[in-house]
Amino acid sequence: MKKYFINFLTSSIVALMSVSMLTSCSSSDDKNDDDGVSTAPITLGAGDQTVIVGAKTISVANEFVAYVTKDNSVMAFHIGKTDLTVNGKKNIELTVTPKYTLYDDPVTNWGCDQAYVKSNQKQGSLSPKSTSDNLIYTDAGRSKAIMYTFENGKLKSIGAVVSTSYTKEYASYLAERYLMLPYEKDNQTYFIGADALTKEQAKTVVVLQVYDYLNLIAVYVPVKDYNKTRGVSDLNELIESAKKKYKAIVW
Repeated sequence: MKKYFINFLTSSIVALMSVSMLTSCSSSDDKNDDDGVSTAPITLGAGDQTVIVGAKTISVANEFVAYVTKDNSVMAFHIGKTDLTVNGKKNIELTVTPKYTLYDDPVTNWGCDQAYVKSNQKQGSLSPKSTSDNLIYTDAGRSKAIMYTFENGKLKSIGAVVSTSYTKEYASYLAERYLMLPYEKDNQTYFIGADALTKEQAKTVVVLQVYDYLNLIAVYVPVKDYNKTRGVSDLNELIESAKKKYKAIVW
């Protein structure tokens, strides 16, 4: 079961990056100048790509959100917003939207209090089993439970439990939001992701693993706490390995 899960999840993440080319649409009143490049905002789903007509060169402000392929098209990498600079002079706003929404993104404002989480966690029902150290939300979208853990009144970690029947969707859901890669330590395989392309920029690390034979769990922690438990070098190695792996597949 575990070996099947690892192989299936790995193939699901890789498959997310193997996508067909899509061309974005713009309104009829978009402004163009002599190079024919429209500056209308572009919206793409994660994993989609587009060709910008008239573009000879393209640079991306945040390559975690999108990057430029070898054939000079723009690939939507992770959900978020960034700016494109075309031909060194045209600025275009790019928004990357999710295709998978198993549950609303958890509140990852590390160090916040319970009141902040309660006002921002809109999905699910607050369980009566919640305590001063834990907030538990049941039936949050397709997550059976989202558990917020606090230490000295401050948000310390988050766990989201999802049925193994959504394994493929869960892999894709996380890959749209984090740079994910299989990672082996102490003879165990995890799927670990960071929300940036460098350790210095990352704020959150997510670890996906088997919870029991019926469920998966994604554990979210702040980068500083991951570094304490796993080691700074581990996260650096993870990010660099992920960048090399994805570059070999899609760049």
